[in-house]
Order: sequence, then structure tokens, then C-alpha cells
Amino acid sequence: MKITIQLPEELRARLGYETPPAADLNTPFPSIDEYLDAHGTLTDLTDQVFRNAIDGGYITEERARRLAEWFDRHPLIASIYPYAQLKRALETATSENGWSEVAEAALLGFIGLFCLQRDFYSGAKHLLDAPTELFGDLYMEMFHVPAAPIDLHRQTVEVTGPCEKGTHKAMIERAAAAGAYYNKRGPFSRLFVANSHIAQRVVSTKMLMAIFAGMRYGQSVLIMPEDHFPC
Repeated sequence: MKITIQLPEELRARLGYETPPAADLNTPFPSIDEYLDAHGTLTDLTDQVFRNAIDGGYITEERARRLAEWFDRHPLIASIYPYAQLKRALETATSENGWSEVAEAALLGFIGLFCLQRDFYSGAKHLLDAPTELFGDLYMEMFHVPAAPIDLHRQTVEVTGPCEKGTHKAMIERAAAAGAYYNKRGPFSRLFVANSHIAQRVVSTKMLMAIFAGMRYGQSVLIMPEDHFPC
């Protein structure tokens, strides 16, 4: 039975389902850096690929296998969260006896409703609801655990949640004293998450901003538990 996802009309229009697919999964693409130099954002590329993978609002085992192979040919893209986890899910689903309606629905929903929409209102739900047998623990896998103390010099720092290490203002001031930058309305390169958020598996808007920035520009923002805040 073919499972069809009902994508929002606005998204269907943006993806151009009324026109032929714009990029084939077998089409070779340049490196991330070359692509970004020419086109500005990585999502200009990945949106085309994901659109083709679920063209018509459904995915098949063959489409899933071809998408996994596309990730194999683009290891830098495949290393970005959550594409690394999506690649693993695709490989699990297309392994021997791995394809099922559950896998089909999970892949279809994650690609169509998270990877393509990148919506702040529903993004957290799709991360938390993805089946662990396919995707692993998408929540805990977003966190970077550094092997050595973090150097904040010349990094743009942000904090989310009520932290044990201090108020937002106090932590930003300490980070600034260590040579970090803070941009209230701009992008950041290091995000520290409150232990209380992690305990409750909260996905804040700032966490989604960090994830979407990595998907858009190919350079992941490091998301870390507050315990790794060095100041």
C-alpha cells in the first residue's frame, strides 16, 4: 500500500509539484563550498533532492535507497545533523526485510515535514516523534560533547533555558570576558542548553535555529549542555 503524506498547500506550491522535478537523484553536484559560492545556501540543493525523493507526496523503497546512495556521494552533507541520522534511517529501512509501512511513514514525514518545511512551530515535534529504531535518539544526538574545554574566543555565543551556571545575562557577560561575541538578533556558533531543558527534552526555538542554520549553510552550530560552558 502506498502511503501518501498530505503536505500543506503552501509547501506543495513552493515545491512546485505541478512541474517536473528540478533535480534527479543521480545528478552529480559540486562540493558544498563550490555550491555555496554559486548559490548561497545548501538548502537550494537539498530541497530539490528531497522534493524528488517524495515527489507526489510519497516515498518508495527504491527512492529511499537512491537517496541513501546520494548521501554516500556527498559525505560532507551526510555528516550534518540531522542528515547523518536520516541517512542511517534510510539505510536501516532499505536493508533486508527493513521496509515496512512504519518505516515508509516515518521517512516520508521526516523528509516532508521537517527537512523541507524547517518550521519552528512543528519542528520540535518531528524531532521528538521520529522512531528511535530508525533514527536513533534525535534529541540527544544533536548535542556535541567536546573532548577538551571549549575556547570561546571569537565565537558568537548564545544560551537557552534557565541555566544552573547563571542567568542568561551573567553567562553572556562571562563569555564576553573570555573573548566571545554576542549578537542578540543574529546568528551564533555556540549554543549552551540548560540542564533543565535536557532533562525535559525541550527543543527550544534557539536549538531549532542552530539546527536549521547547519542545514542551510553546511556548518553546524555546536549545541552543548550547559555543563560544558567554560566560564
